[in-house]
Amino acid sequence: MKTSILKRLTLVLLLSFSSILTLQASVTFTQEETPDYGQHDDSAGIYEQLFFVTDKLLVNDAFTIDEAGTYQGTLTDMAFPNPLLKLGMAITSATRNYGSIFGTGDFLFDVEDPGTYYVNIFASSSESDEDFGGMGLLGASVSQFSGIGGNQVSAVPVPGALFLFSSALLSFSSFVRRGGKSA
Repeated sequence: MKTSILKRLTLVLLLSFSSILTLQASVTFTQEETPDYGQHDDSAGIYEQLFFVTDKLLVNDAFTIDEAGTYQGTLTDMAFPNPLLKLGMAITSATRNYGSIFGTGDFLFDVEDPGTYYVNIFASSSESDEDFGGMGLLGASVSQFSGIGGNQVSAVPVPGALFLFSSALLSFSSFVRRGGKSA
């Protein structure tokens, strides 16, 4: 009698676990292939530009945002051929500063109204050296923010579920082999 109940319980657990794996297989994972300067959706890139700095750089470029939401500004010193002494970026409208950063990094800003916005960049190259004369390269981008992390999160972590299920299955099978006798 006990053996029959344990076999049924094992079968129910096995079927439950297979349904968990089926649900897990339907979840789509996406991994960004870009360097981790912050998580942003490359397909929603709004502004992206490289600037070559020979002494000082001052930029004021207009770009358009088509929908309200959270956006991410990223500024990167490429350190090629030399690192820059100072750099900074701000996102503004004609009347408001939405966010800024000084140095390499990224920042988030919220936009309520679609329209024209401006990316404002300054940079100063390193002291002159014999080969490259104090040149530098920086990159700037603005993109729609897609949330923290580039992966969708699974409801049931498969490695943990697999470990727990297999240990329970081994326990039940050893119990059944002994004929329901406890050790």
